[in-house]
Amino acid sequence: MSELRQTAQHRLADMAGQTIARLHVDAGGSATDRRAMQRIASSLWSAGQSGQVCVPISELPVDDARQILERSPLVSQPNTGDVVQDIHPLVIQSDRLYPLRQWRAEHTIATGLLNLARRDSPTEYGVSEKPDESAQPSNTSVSQDADQQTALSCALARQLLVLSGGPGTGKTTTLGVIVRTLSRHNPSLRVALTAPTGKATARLTSAIGAQHGVASSSTLHRLLGSQTGGVYTYGPQNPLPFDVVVVDECSMVDAVLGARLLLALPAHARLILAGDKDQLSSVEPGAFFGSVCAVNEEPLAQCIVILQKNYRQQDAPEIADWAAAVRDGQLSDAMPGIGQQVHRHDTADNNGLDALIERAVAAYLPLIKRAATETEEAGQLELLAQFEQLRVLTTMRVG
Repeated sequence: MSELRQTAQHRLADMAGQTIARLHVDAGGSATDRRAMQRIASSLWSAGQSGQVCVPISELPVDDARQILERSPLVSQPNTGDVVQDIHPLVIQSDRLYPLRQWRAEHTIATGLLNLARRDSPTEYGVSEKPDESAQPSNTSVSQDADQQTALSCALARQLLVLSGGPGTGKTTTLGVIVRTLSRHNPSLRVALTAPTGKATARLTSAIGAQHGVASSSTLHRLLGSQTGGVYTYGPQNPLPFDVVVVDECSMVDAVLGARLLLALPAHARLILAGDKDQLSSVEPGAFFGSVCAVNEEPLAQCIVILQKNYRQQDAPEIADWAAAVRDGQLSDAMPGIGQQVHRHDTADNNGLDALIERAVAAYLPLIKRAATETEEAGQLELLAQFEQLRVLTTMRVG
């Protein structure tokens, strides 16, 4: 299956290259550059399939790629801050080559977030000053956690909050306190809860919506009114009817969808983007949430809060340490300690791997035999609970 997929991707990349090469010549470009334009476009298409919105020109598989691109009638080179209004399919920005669609998305996101970051929140849609004691949350974990308190203060005072943190760091708790506090200051506040998937939206609604009286929740596509043919109900001419938009699991939002959201956001509205910058990247090109979280320049940096403390695994610090090492790519350099919660098995040779597999199978075999004859509901629930004690996590089924 993987070979078929790779073959199909190669064919599609080649077709994309041929299309650009033909358009290049048809638009008056040099015929001698046709082959180079084909290779450039194929490389750009392949990069998009792997999640990239652009390719450094120095990495294109063609000598003198910049010169070839600069003399092609298919390429625009906008100045910083410009909006590409023409229909040139390729854009050079600094030392990178973009498809026009992705360049517009990145430009829209950058412009939209910077505009939000520069504004204090209008007082008629909630407080714009630092909250006083009456605005402090009653939730103990938030009031005692400096990062969560910073997130609350930012959400109350500014129009943009970018909130990131790993599992168990209190993102949902913090979002709930923010929504409750904003609603207390303005009971008529219109709040939308959204996420890129139905499951994430349902989880956000269950955790925050019913508890805090938020009536509107939907997937991000449905919120924007996505229709066939790339048409959206809401946009610059018809903004969303909300004062606060909370987007959870934002790491899964691709660049084009993120741009659509910013285009549809009313000028007065708060935008709260939440997620884990190290997890669940978008399927389509452009993991803009992780890129935003890495910004350390003002004014955007003032709107970014990274939650650090893990509340969920306080009783399992070894597991948390290993998870952090995997996330940071440090397992080969400085492995965390081995103890009661983490056991390491050497599988450098087949014997070690076979022994580990035998242990896993041995744990399941009695359950499988019992499951074949178990008919009582209580016994079935017990079996399910026992199955929860063992999981096999692998990067791929074959290979």
